[in-house]
Amino acid sequence: MAFVAPPQMQIAEVYIDESSTQYRYLVLGAIITSKDDADELTRFLLTARQPELPHGEMKWIKVSTGKLQPYVRFVDTFFRQPKGTVDFHSIIVDTSKQRHGVFNQGSREIGMRIERPHPTNRRHSRCLP
Repeated sequence: MAFVAPPQMQIAEVYIDESSTQYRYLVLGAIITSKDDADELTRFLLTARQPELPHGEMKWIKVSTGKLQPYVRFVDTFFRQPKGTVDFHSIIVDTSKQRHGVFNQGSREIGMRIERPHPTNRRHSRCLP
């Protein structure tokens, strides 16, 4: 039986990031969009950062009064996207309740190895010029 690729609109782009692992609460967040919408969404979000944050990672923990506007524009741009264009999912983990000795061979880092580059993760830094 030959492989039949799904229609382009059914292929998703998934972008995942985590907050710092040095605090009590860890947040894992993901943005999911169709492959058809990914380029336009990226362009809108990059434009929202201008001119204050032209490149580099947006550090949400370091938002200052002087740099607040690009963060506000970024969030507003995200939520202005047409329904069904982009989805956001997150999970908050209370790290004080993790049982690394039982589940992670005693290592608190073993669960975070998903950060390593993977061949299918080509667009990971797409929102970073």
